[in-house]
Amino acid sequence: MRNPHPLLPRTIEDRLRDAVRLEWISIVALASIIAVMLLTMAGSQAMRTAAFEDVLSLVPPLCFLLALRFEKKAPTPEYPYGHLNAATVGFLGASAAVLALGLVLLGSAVKDLATGHHPSIGTLTVGGHTFWAGWAMVAAATYSAIPPVILGRLKKRLAGNGDQAHDKIVGIGEVS
Repeated sequence: MRNPHPLLPRTIEDRLRDAVRLEWISIVALASIIAVMLLTMAGSQAMRTAAFEDVLSLVPPLCFLLALRFEKKAPTPEYPYGHLNAATVGFLGASAAVLALGLVLLGSAVKDLATGHHPSIGTLTVGGHTFWAGWAMVAAATYSAIPPVILGRLKKRLAGNGDQAHDKIVGIGEVS
């Protein structure tokens, strides 16, 4: 089997292949988390922020996958050293997503503090039974914590201490 990345040793290429698989799993897991968050939002600002955070969590895996596509391109006369700096651009995109999340949280908190907004959590009716919507939100928040922790641990193992996968984007956006 031919090494698909001509500039990397086979062992690192194997780690990158595992990282790509984990990033695709992350995208699927985050999509399910976003769906659950949107279903249980019920007008809650905290859940809206959590859903926005989960949407932004899609940026690092997408940046990694996109950067890896460019990195694998062969050198050309225009780029004699190849496209290895694509990972740096991907890292910048992932970092920008984390910054955007922080700014949105800060802006939302400042706005709520300035206006004295005190949101209430309503009720949900499921199967003829009415219950506090906060319970569904707690369940959604609990579910939203499990896949990122597991995937973060797996990605941390792949990213290593810099001598294995050589990629900064692996593991960003996941709790480890």
